[in-house]
Amino acid sequence: MFYYSYDYFLPSGIITRFIVRMHQDIEKKLNGLPLCWREGVVLNLLNSRAPVKVKPDDKQIEVRVIGDNRRGAMGAICNQLDQINISIKKINFSKQIPCNC
Repeated sequence: MFYYSYDYFLPSGIITRFIVRMHQDIEKKLNGLPLCWREGVVLNLLNSRAPVKVKPDDKQIEVRVIGDNRRGAMGAICNQLDQINISIKKINFSKQIPCNC
């Protein structure tokens, strides 16, 4: 699990931009429709499954990765989120990994 936490506000377009960038890796439902919604998406990449969702009340983006290549999938997701965050001026964010104790 991994969090992007924002200090003052969570810019509204971040998750939308992320979904567009990662469209080729979105998991499909049984009927073939993509598994994404207004505030999140489920990705299948590098033999891993990763739900990414916005928690607007906490001003966070939560990333969970389950599967064989968690490190590679997390790296790909963080790379895209970092690029989006850098392109937005005047935001302060931090990356957080919760303690599993």
